Amino acid sequence: MNKKVCETIMKMPPLKAEILPKRRVYADDGCKINLPPELAKYDFHNMTAKGANPQALVSCIYSLDYLVPVHFIVDKYGNERASIQSHLENISPNDVVMYDRGYFSFILAKMHQKMKIDFIFRLARNGFKEIMIFLFYQAVSEIFSKTTDQSIISKRLLTNK
Repeated sequence: MNKKVCETIMKMPPLKAEILPKRRVYADDGCKINLPPELAKYDFHNMTAKGANPQALVSCIYSLDYLVPVHFIVDKYGNERASIQSHLENISPNDVVMYDRGYFSFILAKMHQKMKIDFIFRLARNGFKEIMIFLFYQAVSEIFSKTTDQSIISKRLLTNK
């Protein structure tokens, strides 16, 4: 997709204003792809023990307002979390990015807060002690704070009842 088109979409007003007024909402996802064997000479390696062809991770941020991909990265190391910083550099403050399981880390939460980009992480049920307590008491909403490296990450936990 043309870079100019992606940049234009990322500046357009949000469509889902009734859910998150004045906020664009994005989702991040990635998948591994097989590459032609000739690309092995460019340091693309196989990420599994069984495979013969080199592989890469295609990481993508797409607009949930317009249902269009707006930023891609092809990563030879297959690290989805490492691609996020590059994605976030293309997103405006006060926008929201949603992530699937496996993405959450306090480092990423801190990165989002520093850039003033809100986030929603889908978490595994037995992921973090504070979150397990929240679920055990079946709270609907609660402020969660965690101290990391002399700074505090504070976000609201929500559960779907």
